[in-house]
Amino acid sequence: MNDPVNPNIVAIGGGTGLSNLLMGLKYWTKNLTAVVTVSDDGGSSGRLRKDLGIPPPGDARNCLTALSPDSYTKHLFQYQFDEDTSLYGHRLGNLILAAIQQSTGNFEKSLEISATLLNSAGSVLPVSNRSDIVLMGRTVSGDILVGESVVGNSSEKLEDVWIEPKSAEASTSVLAAIEKADLLVFGPGSLYTSVIPNFLFSGMDAAIAKSKAPKLFVCNVATELYETDGLSAQDHVRIFQAIANVKCSHVILNSNCRDIPEKVGQQCIYPEASLDDPSVNILLKDVINEDDRVMHDANKLAREIMDVTLTRNTTVH
Repeated sequence: MNDPVNPNIVAIGGGTGLSNLLMGLKYWTKNLTAVVTVSDDGGSSGRLRKDLGIPPPGDARNCLTALSPDSYTKHLFQYQFDEDTSLYGHRLGNLILAAIQQSTGNFEKSLEISATLLNSAGSVLPVSNRSDIVLMGRTVSGDILVGESVVGNSSEKLEDVWIEPKSAEASTSVLAAIEKADLLVFGPGSLYTSVIPNFLFSGMDAAIAKSKAPKLFVCNVATELYETDGLSAQDHVRIFQAIANVKCSHVILNSNCRDIPEKVGQQCIYPEASLDDPSVNILLKDVINEDDRVMHDANKLAREIMDVTLTRNTTVH
């Protein structure tokens, strides 16, 4: 381990799951890197991507603010313009990231500068600096879906996802971060549209396979409407490993599961004591947010992740 006090943790994902995770982990180590997907095509991020030809900034902005202390600058980055303006739907942080990227010509540089403005406790890297990545999907009946928004809202179960162009490579910065990691964390987040897309870039599977760091998959605590309706914990792990072409050493499953009100449209993902792959260490832990039972508790989850990091625990719980 590079530094037992400040282990080097690389968390790979996207959406609210990853930013929530970072809010807990930032108190445990100074060596924290978040890797975010670049296939978002909806909302403010999608509009800026289309209009300016830049990678979508939304997931990166959420991670930067998650890593920053509470401040006026942080709240400004998250400020969303109301519907009475031509900027309706845009968040100020997205516009700032877009402006810096336009002036520097480098999306990674825009994240670095913004991290300084926010005093973020860690780094945020896009898995790729390309702005033309399209997430594709195929349903069980063979229908082809184009774009993250369409894939994530398919009423039919998904069989596979991939990116176009298939030859797109992961950034050298991300591959270097993986090489130096003491722990690799995969998820949580939308399985098909936020987590898996990161691993579809050329070079990711080889870099992760080469790493001797523990490889921890954080399973979601609840299914998502349409995207993962009806999927079990075992399904999440199986699908992730198969499509991402990644082998996990550990999986965290929430042990504190209760039924979620039907009106929410999500179901608790009940823990399983074993998986089809006996080499994966199952960690059954109470990581639920009692105030919002479709989310992890950031601090509970961070403690369990640090236990894996510091002890390199290989005992099945």
